[in-house]
Order: sequence, then structure tokens, then C-alpha cells
Amino acid sequence: MEQEESLISAFVKAPRARLTREMSRESDSERAGLGKSDAGHADAERLLRDLGHDFLEQLRPHLRWSKGGEESGPGEGLIPQLSAVFENLVDGVVIADREGRFVYWNPSSVRMRGFVYDGELKRPVGELREMFRMSRPDGEELEDEEWPISRLMRGETVRNLECRVLRRDTGEEWSVLYNGNRVRDPESGEELLVLLLHDLTEQRKMRGELDRTVRLLEAIHESSSSGLLIKDRTGKYLYSNRASAGFVGLSSRDLVGRYDHELLGEESYRTVREQDQEVLESGRTVSREYELTSGGVTRLHVGTKLPLRDDHEKIVGVVGIIEDVTERRRAEQELRESEGRFRELADAIPQIVWVAGPDGAIETLNRRAEEFTGLRVEELGGWNWGRAIHPEDLPRVLEEWREIRETRIPRPLQFRIRNQVGEYRWHITREMPIRNEQGHVLRWYGTCTDIHDQVLAEDQLRNSEERFRTFVENAVDSLFIHGEDGRVLDVNEQ
Repeated sequence: MEQEESLISAFVKAPRARLTREMSRESDSERAGLGKSDAGHADAERLLRDLGHDFLEQLRPHLRWSKGGEESGPGEGLIPQLSAVFENLVDGVVIADREGRFVYWNPSSVRMRGFVYDGELKRPVGELREMFRMSRPDGEELEDEEWPISRLMRGETVRNLECRVLRRDTGEEWSVLYNGNRVRDPESGEELLVLLLHDLTEQRKMRGELDRTVRLLEAIHESSSSGLLIKDRTGKYLYSNRASAGFVGLSSRDLVGRYDHELLGEESYRTVREQDQEVLESGRTVSREYELTSGGVTRLHVGTKLPLRDDHEKIVGVVGIIEDVTERRRAEQELRESEGRFRELADAIPQIVWVAGPDGAIETLNRRAEEFTGLRVEELGGWNWGRAIHPEDLPRVLEEWREIRETRIPRPLQFRIRNQVGEYRWHITREMPIRNEQGHVLRWYGTCTDIHDQVLAEDQLRNSEERFRTFVENAVDSLFIHGEDGRVLDVNEQ
């Protein structure tokens, strides 16, 4: 314990005391600096040389010394400031004797072990091995002889050794960069083992998050059906995802470093280069649809290009998003043709033909709907079709239409529709759902057939039957109705 106190005194306390004595003898105007007469300066220079150039360079941003209000060189008054420097360093400084007994931990190094005070850490290295686990960045545990302090004890220099340090009792972990050397105490002549600890924990966490983000983006890019590419100002490919390279029949790796004139037909190359040049010159995003021919195969693409800028906002290239829309445009054309055929067929039918969405709103009506109601399709679309239904029938129709959509079971509905001269005529509607593979209704197709004359005829027949029944029941004579086979079908009460 006395040896530990002696080393601490020689390395930390003595310089502080000398600084206090020097400052007590100086006037206020002289307290800004220390003269070369301080006997400890040569020792300070020698100690820093022993620590090594790398150590000094990492300390240099934290060291400030002056004389007469002006900056002085590193040989003037440095050692008296080492104590204050170490105590306030963001990096950790740890000192041990050559037997591996730790005698000094500055506050930053204490915090890197999850403690508040250094008392728990001033102990032999063997005891610290029971408190902490050290491993390489990949998680492989370090053997005892590979610990930074063990290397110093063998006389090695530690340079930029990154380790993960796990505190066994709490599970806290830090990533730390170690640099260290063996130095000689300038007063006692004893060898010291000095380690500089730089906390990389937050950096590694940020790097981990960044790496995960990059991997996620790469996975998204590679799985995207859209081509993603980056080219420099000359048109050379700097990056390409799988879809972009697949357009020209190459792998992503093979496409990088190539040029469009090597890959595309002459007309296609000219089209692409014109778009790239417009982006480079205008600095704007440019989207175009064009045919590209590569390897004798022509396909339709939509290309969106935007400028790639460096840190100074200078345009250094082009970023592109390319989508092969050949199949989509073909399907759209086929759909338009199919819809055209459906329209021709629907308009040729003397009934009202309608198409509704899953929610029951009308999407399409044929020409007969306009001709009958005198209203345009736009006036009947959505839920506006209710304006053509008889007010007495509308509540019932809405309720029955809701039940049909909910149960997805079609059934005929009868209601009156107003024609263009204001008369209401009875119609019967029959609907049929179109479903997808999962059974969900995509659309409802239906027709409305005019049954007004049929309804009137049925009413007249019912009225005639009622009049005949009244006559028969009130007749004085007995009346019999016989079938063709002579059987009695009906009789009155007489």
C-alpha cells in the first residue's frame, strides 16, 4: 500500500503540489504560465516520450499551457498540468505497477467500469479478471495473457487494441480501444504500466444500428422489382441492384463499371443518355417512359432519374429508379379492350346493366340507363341511383341490398324506377357477385328488367279473379265448376 501511495504521489500529487507552490510565488499577471526553471519539465518531456507518440497525440487536444498569456511549447509547464489533464480527460487513463497492481484510475476510466469511485478498482489484475470478462469485437473471449495489462507486463506495447469489457455482476458492457506502454516514473525511477482507454460503446451502438439499417436497405433493394442504379457523370455504373442488372442480362457485380453504350442498342442508348444529361444539366428529377432494347429484346420501361450530389451540393452523377412496365402496359391494354367489349355488349342489351363495387356503390351503367331515366351516368353513379327509385320503394330496396351484400347471397329485387317523362315503371333486378380466389367479392354485376306490363297484367288478373269470386259466392243458384275430366273443381255455398 505504501508503494502504491508513493507511485500516485510521484505521478499525480507531486506535480500538483509543485504547481500550487509555483502559483503562490507568482503575481496575478504571471499565473497564466510556468517558466522553464521548473525542474519537473525535463521529467515531463521524458515521461511523455516514454508514453509514446500515439499517446501524446491523443492527449494533445486536451492539453493547454501558456506563458505570459501566450501559448508555449510542450516543454514549458506540462508535467504540473498532467494531474488536472488526467482528471478531466474524456478518455480513461489507468496506471499499474509492473506486477499488475492498479494504482490509479482517472474518473473516465472508472465510469467505463460502471463505478463511481476508484477504490473498488485499485487491486491486482488477477482480482479484476474475476470482476470482468474481456473479449474481441466479434465476441471471442480473450485469454488472461491477451489482456492489455498482461501485454504491458510482458514488455509489449499496446496499440489500438479494441476489446469488449463485460462487468460480470451487472451485465453492463463497453467497447473500449486500448493504447499503452511501459514508462519510468521520473522521480522514483519505478516502471509504470500506463493504459489509455477510449470508449467506443456509443460508436459501436451507432455502427450496429447503421449496419442493420444498411442490411435492411440492401435487402429491400435486392428484393425490389424496380431497378435501382447510380452512375457518375460519364455514365459509368457505380451501383446496381439485381433488378436493374437483370434488365440487361447481367449480375449486379458485372454491371458496375460498365457503360450504357456497351449494353443497349443505339437508339436506346441515345434515349437514356439524353435523360441523364437533362438531369445533370438541370439538377431536376426527370421521369420518362421509353422502350429499351438490349440483347435483341425490347421492353417498355419507366425511368425516374434524379441528381446525385456530393457534400458541397455539386452534381456528381445520377440516381435512377427503373421499372419494367411491359407486362403492366400489356395487361392495361387487354383490360381496356375487355372493358370496350363489355361496354359494346352492355349497350346492345335492352335492359339496364350496372356494375357496383363491394360496398354497393354504382361504378358503371350502360347507355340504356341514361336513355330510360334521362339522367347521365355521372348523375346516377355512386349512391345517387337512389334518386331514380320510387320514394315508397327506396327504404326497402336499400335494406334488402345491404342484406344481399352482407350475406353475399343474390336474390331478385322488385321496385319502381322513374323514366325520363316522370313515370315510374316496375323493374326486377338480378345481381351476381364476382369473387377473387379467397372468396372476397370484387364487384357486383346486375341487370334491371322492365316488368311493368307484367305487373299490371298480374294485378288485372287478380282483380278479375276477385270479381268472379264475389259473383259466384253471392249467386242464388248452385254453381259447379267441372274440369275436362268431369271432376268438380269448385262450388259455391248454394
